[in-house]
Amino acid sequence: MTHMAIRGSMGLLVLAAVASTSWSGATPAHPPDAVAKLSYDGTATSCRSIAEAALPAARQGNILALCIARQAWLAAGDDHRLDRLPYSLEKDVGKEALATWQKMINDKAAKGDTFYLNVLGTQYLFGYNVPKDEARGMKVWEDLAAKGDGFASQKLAALIHTSGDHAPERIKRMLAYEEKAAEKGMPGAIYNLGCYYYEGRYLERDYKKAFDYFSKAAAAGHAVAARNLGICYLQGQGVQTNSARAQMWFERAEDAGDDGAISWLNEHFPPVTIRTHGDDD
Repeated sequence: MTHMAIRGSMGLLVLAAVASTSWSGATPAHPPDAVAKLSYDGTATSCRSIAEAALPAARQGNILALCIARQAWLAAGDDHRLDRLPYSLEKDVGKEALATWQKMINDKAAKGDTFYLNVLGTQYLFGYNVPKDEARGMKVWEDLAAKGDGFASQKLAALIHTSGDHAPERIKRMLAYEEKAAEKGMPGAIYNLGCYYYEGRYLERDYKKAFDYFSKAAAAGHAVAARNLGICYLQGQGVQTNSARAQMWFERAEDAGDDGAISWLNEHFPPVTIRTHGDDD
C-alpha cells in the first residue's frame, strides 16, 4: 500500500493567534505600506514577495507584519518557511497598538485593497481581533474569488474540504475553487488537485495527471509535492520508473523542509548514517 503524503496544508490563511501575555519590547512601527502594495495579484509569486517584504518588520516585533508574512507564506504553500518567523512575538502588544493596526486594515480594505480584504475576511471568519462573523468573512472571500483572486479561491476550497459536508454540489464548487487557485499559480491548490487524481477521490484516478500536477507544484516550491514526485518515480505511477530521479526529488523535498521524505530516503536510498529529523545533511 502506498503511503503518499496526501492533503497537506490547504493554504488556509489564518492570522497569527493573539496570546494574553504582553510583549515587553517597545511598540514597533507599522510595516512599510509597500508590504501590501507589492504587486499583489493573487498569485503565489506575489505572496512570496509580500512575505519577504514583511519579514524584517516582523522580526523587529511588528505583529501585523508577522501576520502578513505568515498569511502570505501559507497562501503560497510555503508552510516550511514558517520557522523563520519569531513566534514568540505572537503576543498581545497592547489594545492601543492593536486598535491602530486594525484601523489600518479596515481603512485599506474599505478602499478595495485586495490583500487587506483577504486579511479582513480571515479575521471575521475566525474572530481574530474582531467580532466573529462567518457570513461576513465568507462574503469577502467569495467576492474576491469571483474576481479571480487566488488567495480567496484557495481558502474557500479549504473550507469546503474541512467542513465535513461533501455533498456532490459542494464538491463541485470546491474543485472549481481549487482550479481557479491553481490557475493563479497557488502551489497548495495545484498539489491538492494532484492528490485527488492520485487517490481517485473527487476525481477519477489518473496517475499521469497526478504526476503532472505534482510536477507543477514542486516546481513552484511545494515541498510535499516534491516528495510525491519521488514516490511516482519510485513506483512508476504516471511516469516511467526512475530510481535516480526518485532519489533526487526525495532529497529536494528534504532540503525544502519536508521531514516525511527522510523515511523514504532511508528505506530506499540508505546513506552510511541513517537520517534523522534535524540532521543538516
